[in-house]
Amino acid sequence: MNRRYPSLPEGLRIYVLSDIHGCADLLDRALQTIDSDLQRRAPQHLLQVFLGDYIDRGPDSRGTLDLLIGRARSPTAVFLKGNHEDVLLDFLQDPTRLHDWRQFGGLQH
Repeated sequence: MNRRYPSLPEGLRIYVLSDIHGCADLLDRALQTIDSDLQRRAPQHLLQVFLGDYIDRGPDSRGTLDLLIGRARSPTAVFLKGNHEDVLLDFLQDPTRLHDWRQFGGLQH
């Protein structure tokens, strides 16, 4: 049986990051690795996909968001909302949902 493995079109490079959870230091390292790879390979087309869960649990949600906001200046970046962001937005609309957000690590930095 011959297996066909998925492949990308020639010249396309895709980077996908998820579940950062406030770990700005690790995100920064991952972004540096991506940037280094881009310098070496220089693809014709680029897509950077961030799959959500940027905040909560880790020590630096604000720093994480600052890094992502900086990355959002690139037209190749796509950001999806994760369940942690969804719960935060629910809490901001309805403060009685604080308990839900706390369960997700919402009171950490």
